[in-house]
Amino acid sequence: MRKLWFDTEFIEYEAVLEDGRKFPVTDPISFAVVDLEGRSFMAVFKEFNRAAAEQNEWVTENVLAKLPDESTWQSRDQIREGLLDFIGEDPTEFRYWYAPQDAVILHKIFAVSFLDQPENVKGSPFNIAQKFQEMAVPSAYIPLNMDKHEVLSDAIWTRDFDLAMDQYLIDIQENSL
Repeated sequence: MRKLWFDTEFIEYEAVLEDGRKFPVTDPISFAVVDLEGRSFMAVFKEFNRAAAEQNEWVTENVLAKLPDESTWQSRDQIREGLLDFIGEDPTEFRYWYAPQDAVILHKIFAVSFLDQPENVKGSPFNIAQKFQEMAVPSAYIPLNMDKHEVLSDAIWTRDFDLAMDQYLIDIQENSL
């Protein structure tokens, strides 16, 4: 099974309906995925709530400042089609680091309903943070991320960290023989 590692950047805010009801919104800003060979797909959602994002100083400094030129931003449909082209027909497992919002955003890129996910995408994305907690990997195995919150850099870091944990298991097995 092919593994792909991904990351998202997003803004969270509270929306208010005309009748006064409030509900939380997780609005994707950008998405990136990488494979084992280093191929990547990266996109910025042109429909994200830019006003809400700009009201958040942290998002403005750490996410918006790292986005590519606005002329490259894409619609949700374009991102979905680009991602489907990138993953192709092979059975695929997605992996991510920590934030459950990432998994929800990935599902929403593919379809409105979880039941409508592409047939070659296997199950829910795997959270490598759980693997890390179970393994208690020494910090020497954790790769540096030189450009945190730049979505492609974070996807690459996620891949490298997942592979480093696999290498840690190999090292332990070899040393115990």
